[in-house]
Amino acid sequence: MGSRACRGDMTENLTLETAIAHLRGPDRGLRVYAAWWLGRFRVHHPEALALLIDSLTDEGDRTAVGGYPLRRNAARALGKLGDRQAVAPLMEALA
Repeated sequence: MGSRACRGDMTENLTLETAIAHLRGPDRGLRVYAAWWLGRFRVHHPEALALLIDSLTDEGDRTAVGGYPLRRNAARALGKLGDRQAVAPLMEALA
């Protein structure tokens, strides 16, 4: 219950500037959340787009079981945004 309340608070309080700051920051959880948020609200902003594209190659994102939650959320966000700049980086990430 506490995590849902926290996530709800974050959704209400997150701004573009905060999401960009989180994507640049060291906290993996906040980075994953920021990538999700940018896609969820389909935020079209050049700096956000560039950071999402950079997140596709983040090596520090790997979980103990081999997943890449930041990469996954960044890829989903880029897909929702539909910007042609993201096509080549997304294809490279899939290769």
